[in-house]
Amino acid sequence: MFMPKQRNPETGFFIKSGKSYDYLFKYTCVKEWISGYSPNTTKNYLQALQKFCEWADSIPSDLLKLNAEEAKVRVLGFAKEYAGAGKHGKAVSIFNGLKSFYGYHNIKLDFNRYRRQFIKTVRKKVDYELIPDNELVYRLVDVCRRPIDRAVILFLFQSGIRINALHRLNYGHVREQLDNRRVPIRLKITSNIDTKLRHAGISYYYTFIGKATIDALRTYMQQLKSKSVQLRDEDPLFRSKYGGRLAMESIYRLVKTAVGRLGIEKRRIWPHLFRKSFRKILNRSDLDEDTKEALMGHKLPGSRGNYFDFHDVDEIEKKYKSCNFSREAETSAIKIEERVEEIEAEYREKYEELRKKLEQKLEEEPEWMKEFRQGMKTLEEVAEEQDWKGHFKELGRKATQKMQKEE
Repeated sequence: MFMPKQRNPETGFFIKSGKSYDYLFKYTCVKEWISGYSPNTTKNYLQALQKFCEWADSIPSDLLKLNAEEAKVRVLGFAKEYAGAGKHGKAVSIFNGLKSFYGYHNIKLDFNRYRRQFIKTVRKKVDYELIPDNELVYRLVDVCRRPIDRAVILFLFQSGIRINALHRLNYGHVREQLDNRRVPIRLKITSNIDTKLRHAGISYYYTFIGKATIDALRTYMQQLKSKSVQLRDEDPLFRSKYGGRLAMESIYRLVKTAVGRLGIEKRRIWPHLFRKSFRKILNRSDLDEDTKEALMGHKLPGSRGNYFDFHDVDEIEKKYKSCNFSREAETSAIKIEERVEEIEAEYREKYEELRKKLEQKLEEEPEWMKEFRQGMKTLEEVAEEQDWKGHFKELGRKATQKMQKEE
């Protein structure tokens, strides 16, 4: 029976109800398996298991009674229904979730051979992605109507962090530096903030945000304080309208909204592309490769990680400040040099055109005009040699003196 959503009588907001897959947590086999995954992965895997249980008309503990071959046949049959409906991404998600569930309980399912048979290769996003340059980033910021939207986009752009890290940032991570008006603000991204660092064996890395982001962040904070919001260090840096942590889905939505307002096809830009924009700016700078990788939160290959000083934050900050994250970044030395070359080429072409026209006119000039021009030139040369100009000046001076005497 459908139950309508309940509203909080005091606030008027809908009361959050539980997820449809919450009942799975009462099974020990599920609880032990899913612990340790990020919230987003947990959601995807539990949804896959929930739908599989409904499809098989079974419960998780009974699914584990199947042997590897029987489990494989059932999972394949379930995934084929999604693939047949054109939902290839969902079919892959089901493979991953159920393979993880069975694998945790020592039932190994090998789907690689079967996957290729009926799941089409999904076209890579690189075919249509549009990595924003500096100008486009600030155009997106300009069309945002809320301070939080502007702060989020600039934060992603100038720090290069993943959205799961942005989602977990607290006010306490920036409070002291905001109060002290520090520019840039240092961000220590730990594996608790960005869970993907755990898979790379990285405990933390440093990145930064510049003045544009700090100004947008201050505007956002002032808006919260104007609404009498008391911020504590453990509170989320970016809040939802209900006061909770801004969901990753909301980050996607605000970026897509800004993209749509510029008239750009929405599928071409998504939040992770700001991380690629960040990398492009690092590549345009004079930073060494190890510092670029460190600012991205990547693991340095081979022995390079052993010799890189991750603790020398001052040095990393100095190098970060040499990167251009401003709106005018495209007017770089390289761009200016290219423009100068273009202008020189234009004027060179015009000069050649005028020179040819002049030569043509001179060829068409009558012979007597050429003789007259040459005669005038000769006369000027003779006058210069004889100092005629000085001679006439002296005659004029004497004539003036004579006239004064007669008077």
